[in-house]
Amino acid sequence: MSIQGKLTRTTMRGATCPTHSPAFHEPPFQFKGAKWTVYEYETDAEVAAELVPHILELAEVPVASLNFIEYPWSNLGIYNDAFLSIQCIYEGKEYNYIPYLISDSDVKLKISSVTERPKKTGVVRFTYQNNHLLAAVERPAGVVIAKARIERKKKTETVSFPLFPFLTLQNNDDSMSAKEPSLALIEPLLELNPVASWDAVADCDLTGASVIDPWHKLPIIRPLECRQFELDGSVSSGKLVACF
Repeated sequence: MSIQGKLTRTTMRGATCPTHSPAFHEPPFQFKGAKWTVYEYETDAEVAAELVPHILELAEVPVASLNFIEYPWSNLGIYNDAFLSIQCIYEGKEYNYIPYLISDSDVKLKISSVTERPKKTGVVRFTYQNNHLLAAVERPAGVVIAKARIERKKKTETVSFPLFPFLTLQNNDDSMSAKEPSLALIEPLLELNPVASWDAVADCDLTGASVIDPWHKLPIIRPLECRQFELDGSVSSGKLVACF
């Protein structure tokens, strides 16, 4: 005697195979002992403006940052991140807008689906040599789009994280939908608890080797400062800041 299948739309847990179970843990996404390097620099205003939504305002001499993050523990597993951000202003509040982000694990795509961060996987490699960190971002493997040599200096007495809240852009243009296309600015709701921080010096290069990942379009005009952090934290969701 045959038995009828029991899986229905209301009992499905995932959007694709396997549809009967979730692909990842549900938020909040927690991490401990993350190692975060922030390299701030002045960039070209005209070039940077091409990467930023028109409702955001840039300084006459905009400041960008190249970020490398190593997550040795999280409830999504172990992974590395690298991204670029630009300081900007929306309705009088300061933000860091993220035009480029690459992770080396598909687990980050789950966080991306919650916070609407850019969704790309690639190679984010960290190598330690004595007091130096060698970082490289590749996509695809073998095509280096960013690299850095970072030397840790003295530990700082005051532990404070320098970056403003982040913003990412969501494109709601669905060619199959009758709705008008729209764009949304999303603020990832991060809770960051710095444990320790260090001054550092860095030699960074945005190579310009990739057409599909043109990180060099946020060029390094003048280095400002580099700091390294060890921190714990979590990502709970994303908040809609503006829809246009």
